[in-house]
Amino acid sequence: MNTFIRSSFYPDQFRLEHIKGKMDQIEKGLKKSEKKDKALYKACQDFEAIFMQMVFKEMRKTVHKSKLIDGGFAEEIFEDMMDEEIAKRATRKDSSLADLLYQQLRLQLNQNE
Repeated sequence: MNTFIRSSFYPDQFRLEHIKGKMDQIEKGLKKSEKKDKALYKACQDFEAIFMQMVFKEMRKTVHKSKLIDGGFAEEIFEDMMDEEIAKRATRKDSSLADLLYQQLRLQLNQNE
């Protein structure tokens, strides 16, 4: 009777260890996937910020500047820096462009894996 218990117990223990090993692999894969998703979303937000900065720069070109107060090169640098900061802050809040881009790229990455 003792050998019957041992022989039936070991396969179950082996299966349990096998399942635990598979669960560990899945958990590691999920952590990698989460890191990739975070990196992808950050890249999408950065892309949106650059895009918005370019939009602001092109919009600023359409405004006629008077020569009354000319800041010169320093004013251009300041405007570029201000546009960059406004674009970064604008993309922090529920940015739809970054979300849409992230969803599309994530679908493509999942299909390729």
